Amino acid sequence: MEPSAKRSRLQQNLNVKIKAILSDAYNLNQPLESVYICQVNNKKQISVIMKQLAELLPLTTLQHLKRVNQNNIIICKSNDLAELPLKTYLQNAKLSPDIIANIIDNVKKIKVPGAATKLRMQYTVMHKLWPCKFHPDKYMESLYDGTNFTITQKNFHTKMTNLILTLSNVLEQNKPFGICIDPRTNSIVALTASKTDLSSVMHCPMVLIDLVAKTQEGGAWCTKLKNLRTSNEENCKDFNKLMLNGIDNKYYNFIKEHEQFFDILLGGEPPRTAKVADCMQEQDNIDNAIDNLAKYGPYLCTGYDVYLTHEPCLMCAMALVHSRAKRIFFIHTSSNGALVTRFKLHAVKEINHHYEVFQCLLDNSEDINSTNPQKQ
Repeated sequence: MEPSAKRSRLQQNLNVKIKAILSDAYNLNQPLESVYICQVNNKKQISVIMKQLAELLPLTTLQHLKRVNQNNIIICKSNDLAELPLKTYLQNAKLSPDIIANIIDNVKKIKVPGAATKLRMQYTVMHKLWPCKFHPDKYMESLYDGTNFTITQKNFHTKMTNLILTLSNVLEQNKPFGICIDPRTNSIVALTASKTDLSSVMHCPMVLIDLVAKTQEGGAWCTKLKNLRTSNEENCKDFNKLMLNGIDNKYYNFIKEHEQFFDILLGGEPPRTAKVADCMQEQDNIDNAIDNLAKYGPYLCTGYDVYLTHEPCLMCAMALVHSRAKRIFFIHTSSNGALVTRFKLHAVKEINHHYEVFQCLLDNSEDINSTNPQKQ
């Protein structure tokens, strides 16, 4: 009797450290603002002076600061004077002569925190310059110190990092590669390499989004993307059938044939009928759920996680915004990257959707701001 065939084992997994890419507002070095302060020796006068300053010279852009520090009071920002002498500026502001006389004899210019502190480490540094107001955000603190993921979650992110690197290396000559995951089931909705040999705009994230759309009966590049699966033979505990038409046959077979990855779920939730959507809505009401993906079913990448070998360019990063991705994980920075190298698109307040961004740092990998010139 012949022995049963064994799935081949690939090289050992790489160790991965996941680092959140936060906006510059979370950096240690924060902007400083030049202000005039006065020392009031008679503490009984502090409340009188404060009342007039609060009424006539409110610190509208420095609300994150306490105005009084022991017997020192912030009078105004130095650039508010517009080259006027301080005494003239105070007279123009209609402060009483007694208050001006009390202030003007003990004035000096200092630097104070110019923006609200968002992390405790910022507060620790800035509070030494001048007392700040601080309201800790536990989730943002966990993103900064890397404690936001459980061990199980870290292991899964590491597995996806290893998978995209392996598929890129073994099947795609190290082309940029990406995977879209439904985090509710940790199932692969779509995966692809860059297709710029077919079209200059078919960067990896662009093709990935199109394949996700294909699982939802959409997609614009169906005729260009061949060898996609059409059957729905996979089952999932949450859905009756999973759409596999966002997955190329060669990737499907590779994953199923290798012990390192064969247990990964494959397929995305199909578009819901009105009846199914109503049932899910009723269940969501019972569970008090507010997630749009759970409520209404898939719409492009809404609620999905995207793993990329390379930091996306501006076109791709904006496409991921429009497709409503939940989180972006990337490994290598790119010379034209739009999430950390050139700028941080996800930190732009004016855009109408914001995803979280993480870099998966490998052992001996490049630092956050090093670049990889490979096209996407």
